[in-house]
Amino acid sequence: MYSSSAPLSTSLRRTLSISTGSSPTVPIIISSEPPRKRPRITTQLEMERTESSKSESSTLMGDPENRDWSYEASFDVEATRDELYYRPDADCVVRVGSALFKVHKFLLARDASAFQDMFSMPSDAEPDNTAGPLREGGSDANPIVLYGETEDEFRILLSALYAMPSELQQYSSARCDVSRLLIIAYLTNKYHFASTSQWAISSLYHVLAQYSSPPLNASGSPTASPTSPTRIPAFGWDVERLPEEYDLNTCSPDLLVRIMDVSMVCGHDELSGLVETRWVERLWGTPPSTPGDYNTHATRKTSYSRADEAKWAVSVADRWSMKRLRGVAYYVCLMEMGEELSRVAQGEADAPVSADDTASVVSLAMHNTVASTSSHLYQAAGAGPPPPLTPLQTTRLLLGHLSLAHLWDTQLHVHAPVIPPPMPGSCTYHQQGCIFTWTSAWRDAARSPLTLKCKTSDVMGRVRSMEKQLLASDELIVALTPGCRRRALCAVREKVKGLEDSLGEHFRGVIGGEL
Repeated sequence: MYSSSAPLSTSLRRTLSISTGSSPTVPIIISSEPPRKRPRITTQLEMERTESSKSESSTLMGDPENRDWSYEASFDVEATRDELYYRPDADCVVRVGSALFKVHKFLLARDASAFQDMFSMPSDAEPDNTAGPLREGGSDANPIVLYGETEDEFRILLSALYAMPSELQQYSSARCDVSRLLIIAYLTNKYHFASTSQWAISSLYHVLAQYSSPPLNASGSPTASPTSPTRIPAFGWDVERLPEEYDLNTCSPDLLVRIMDVSMVCGHDELSGLVETRWVERLWGTPPSTPGDYNTHATRKTSYSRADEAKWAVSVADRWSMKRLRGVAYYVCLMEMGEELSRVAQGEADAPVSADDTASVVSLAMHNTVASTSSHLYQAAGAGPPPPLTPLQTTRLLLGHLSLAHLWDTQLHVHAPVIPPPMPGSCTYHQQGCIFTWTSAWRDAARSPLTLKCKTSDVMGRVRSMEKQLLASDELIVALTPGCRRRALCAVREKVKGLEDSLGEHFRGVIGGEL
């Protein structure tokens, strides 16, 4: 879209004569041309990553398969003037798709934007006249052509650039159109409208943090959000709320994907952290498709299944290397898919392999490790069904199953959480009494039917079940001192939290390195 700069002059060369005594004068050529390098050999995997990165702009705005790509083909047809933003008094013509926009150059050039740099470049066609019709953007026949956004998206950008300050106040209230604000934030960042981009992304964070419904606690009651900038106390959230389609707790996974992508591109850590926290809460809180006890948070009614939520989250967490979201998403995906994971791993083979069959899991994982080099590592986001799992992601799920099952077999069901030592003199028989009783109670809970009804790899479900049993255990009430019992149960809660925080480590690699 930029005008090319003036051709570079011929490379400057200087010859220096250096005398070396009896030796003849040695001419040395100093050139401004960079030294030649060997041609770089691009691997197949790098080519795939390059191709996938080219679609980043379209990914942020929607699914390439469902997105309207007609603007690319529309350059072959005659452009028409936009009814709203073709202004006769303006001085710069821009073409997006099949629409011509005539806008004021000073608006595009403000805020140290990319347009300002483009306007300051000399014109090859008309070096002595920078305001004539031959100048790029000077007429309908020679417009500035923009790629990567649709006509509607560019109209939204212009609406923000032409808006009065009072009109922009709507983007800071519960009546905010989050989809429009996302487009404004993304495009102002793309074209380097620095202060406008900062305003848009900050407004987006404020609206989503302040006006989304509060998360639910274990009893299903609203609580104060730890990420809310106002720290509104529980049951005091008597404010207007966003519509359900924009509320972080009830919106579609597609919107979560777009918000996360825009926040990462704009470098807004608070917004990406807010979305990650709410998405983790949604993954734990969505009613499970299959029986299980890993549902540790209160449920919120939603039209999206836990499996779909998890697949969306897997694609985003892998794209942006988000450790916490990645661990929970892969874990929930593993719990939900069941036999479907075996069929996917085998390429929809007729005879599915059980996910509990360790030998089969190892065989499938090693096969997919080789196949993953030919898969795209970047999954596009959009409305509709979630993106399918890549061979690489399927391999991670299979290896995660093995890792979690190994964790249970070798550590969790045998080694009880360590009780912190008591104050001197407060527990006379701590080592022989409290520690021994606590270890025995832990192992008994690990072997109970309530615990074993969860799958071997469902370590979160099993440990949560054990926590409930130990909390209600009469044996611990009688045999442990109140202080030791309280510290033991706190150690279990810390164990659960540590397991959740480390889930991502079980889905990240294979023997010999990370995938």
